[in-house]
Amino acid sequence: VYLLGLVKKQEAKDAVELARTTEGAKKVVTVFEYLD
Repeated sequence: VYLLGLVKKQEAKDAVELARTTEGAKKVVTVFEYLD
């Protein structure tokens, strides 16, 4: 799973947690620029 975008830190944390707990996801790669 690849996650990228302009996000607030809490949004990033929530998105990563959701991706990690999604069935079938083997790896989570993040490329975030934080707005806060």
